[in-house]
Amino acid sequence: MNNSEYDNEKLLRLINNELSKDELHQLSKDPDFQKYRAILDEVDSWTLPELDIDASYGRLKEKQEKAPAKTIQWYQSTIFKMAATFLLLAAAFAYFIVSGSSVVTYETGVAEVEEITLPDGSIVHLGASSQLSYNKDTWEDTRELRLEGTSHFDVMHMGGTPFKVHFKLGTVEVLGTAFEIKSFNDFASVMCYDGKVKVDANDSTITLTRGRGARVRGRELKGFEFQNHNWSQTITRFESTPLSVVFTTMEAQFGIKIKTDKVDLTRNFTGSYSLQDVNLALKAVCDPMNISYEVNEDTVILQ
Repeated sequence: MNNSEYDNEKLLRLINNELSKDELHQLSKDPDFQKYRAILDEVDSWTLPELDIDASYGRLKEKQEKAPAKTIQWYQSTIFKMAATFLLLAAAFAYFIVSGSSVVTYETGVAEVEEITLPDGSIVHLGASSQLSYNKDTWEDTRELRLEGTSHFDVMHMGGTPFKVHFKLGTVEVLGTAFEIKSFNDFASVMCYDGKVKVDANDSTITLTRGRGARVRGRELKGFEFQNHNWSQTITRFESTPLSVVFTTMEAQFGIKIKTDKVDLTRNFTGSYSLQDVNLALKAVCDPMNISYEVNEDTVILQ
């Protein structure tokens, strides 16, 4: 699904009430628009009490007769404080506009995948229930992304410009072209399908070449080898991966609920399954792990 981006010029014109009705209508479709609109509405609602000049002069003259004159610094006045507050709000508003618009984010839902073309021509296949983001303002210099979930990358070579993917448990720096990351809260795996990538996690580093992978579990970063070097959009592979991760991935890919109360989810699974048929996928994982299961519409009960 597409990311949300602000039009800085239109938002700044909004502050000055210079937008046309059509532009205002288009801008209001953004879900974050309301919080900025609330700031402006709050500022617009500020009013100063009407000033009774004669009464104020009388009170001032009375105070001068009763007590020594007292100097009030200009920065202590109510008007100045209100003006300063307005400027702070406006600055915060502008900051959110500028900083928010520079981050490009892609998200997929359950059983949804998306093919993304990055500004440098690199291709990303974002897996189900995953999120990928990068800063477009610094992209040409850094080519850095942040991933939550699963994604395959086919990276364009750009001379000496690095390409890095940050995930919860570490970072992958591309020294070649094609790799896959599966990232979860307490487990992650990286598989190199072509070229060379470097994986950094927990103060350790592993360089992977074609047919080699690495997994992060707890504070351990460990390498492994896998046989099939051809990545496919219709197959997902696992190498010594906890069953908890395998079934969580399957839930996201097929949009099902898997009840795992009676299964030891710490056991490791090595193998693959097709993304085209949930029944074949369940069979491919459960049979070699000696797990029986029952399918009830969108719910799978493991036994």
